[in-house]
Amino acid sequence: MEQTRRCFRTSTTQAPSFDHENRERRVHSAAIVVSESGILFAGESEVPDARKINATWVLEKKDGSWHIAAYHNSAMLAPAH
Repeated sequence: MEQTRRCFRTSTTQAPSFDHENRERRVHSAAIVVSESGILFAGESEVPDARKINATWVLEKKDGSWHIAAYHNSAMLAPAH
């Protein structure tokens, strides 16, 4: 699990971000991670609920290290109308 967390932490953009791993499931040399994420703007210590996203990461282990095979995200909250 620590190896997938390390890949997960180092694969995000250069912008400060919040990532909270909710679930992880590994099968042989693959892992699926579901997380809550969001970008922190200057002066923020928390991502507002309106900007939080659900993210799904599919990781694969090749030659002893983890790599991102697929990524998807969607808004956590439905937009207000």
